[in-house]
Amino acid sequence: MSTEQKKNYALPIIVMFALFAMISFVTGLQNPMGVIVKSQFGASNFMSQLGNAANFIAYAFMGIPAGMLLQRIGYKKTALLAVTVGFIGVGITFLSGIAESFAVYLVGAFISGFSMCMLNTLCRSWEMRLTLSLMPLWEFRPVCCCSALVIRRPRFLP
Repeated sequence: MSTEQKKNYALPIIVMFALFAMISFVTGLQNPMGVIVKSQFGASNFMSQLGNAANFIAYAFMGIPAGMLLQRIGYKKTALLAVTVGFIGVGITFLSGIAESFAVYLVGAFISGFSMCMLNTLCRSWEMRLTLSLMPLWEFRPVCCCSALVIRRPRFLP
């Protein structure tokens, strides 16, 4: 008698949703902060969106190191590190208002971008692992999931 255990993917999916929520919050935080920066520092429209630019410029600097971290220290430690870096970045952004320094605001946005890049790398790799592990379930139900048609090679091809 063999007993098959089904893996429960509820917790990884919930964690992924929470990480995506954090990515959305911190990435979207820079847009309303642009309005605050504009009024607090008397910045132009261009300068008010530099925080948003700094957030995404950080992706160029952190993309490859984030993948290397993921391979070297694993998913859990990379996730904890990314969340910690995110809290530090948002904290620095908050302190920029107290310090009344535009440069501190840009540094906080840049550090937040490091966290967002790390979390995106983490979530995309988790997403791919879950997709590939669930592929046998999708094999006979291509109507339910269109990505199965894209990822899997059709059987009639050599």
